[in-house]
Amino acid sequence: MIVLIFRFLQLINDPYMELSGMCNLAETYIKLHDFDHAQEILNDVYQSIQKIPAEYKKVLIFSDLTMLFSSVDPQKAKKCLKQGIERLNNVESDKNPMASKRIVLALVRINFIEPDSELINVALQVSSKITEPVDYVDSLIQ
Repeated sequence: MIVLIFRFLQLINDPYMELSGMCNLAETYIKLHDFDHAQEILNDVYQSIQKIPAEYKKVLIFSDLTMLFSSVDPQKAKKCLKQGIERLNNVESDKNPMASKRIVLALVRINFIEPDSELINVALQVSSKITEPVDYVDSLIQ
């Protein structure tokens, strides 16, 4: 069944939807404790991010990768987090709050796996750049 889902995802023409689906599939493998397959899929997603044209969608995938890699490869998770944060400045202004909130979620997740007070500081820095009050408060609640 999972192999069939994998094949189906490869047929999707929208690169973001394909990679997002692949992240969901990797999450399924993680829940099944099949970390090798999960990591293989996550590495494929990581290698394919450049196919996504919109910067905010790249940040969303980097956030997903951060959260998922935190279970199988914390160092790779930190690398994805760093790349996602670096891309926030290039995100389309109307999509920045959404991308920033996902980065904060990723920061919280990786901090849960490997506690680091610096991650809390980075989360506050990212949240502080959200100009929409509701989105700002929502990011702090995460």
